[in-house]
Amino acid sequence: MRAICVDDEILVLQLVVSLCGQLPQISEVKGFSDASEALLWIEGHGADIVLLDIDMPGMDGIETLH
Repeated sequence: MRAICVDDEILVLQLVVSLCGQLPQISEVKGFSDASEALLWIEGHGADIVLLDIDMPGMDGIETLH
C-alpha cells in the first residue's frame, strides 16, 4: 500500500512518516507539509491511505478531502 501524510507540524509529520514506514503493509510513504503539494502528488501517483492534519493554515485537512 502507498500512504501519504500531511501535517504542517514538521516533527509530527516526521514521526508519522517514520511510524508508517515501519509497517510491513506500507510499501511507500511520503510526507507533505503543504496540502496542495500532496494533492499534486496524489494525482500523479495515487495513494491507498491518506493521513491528514485537520487544522492547517491555508488548505486544511477537510478542504483537502473535497
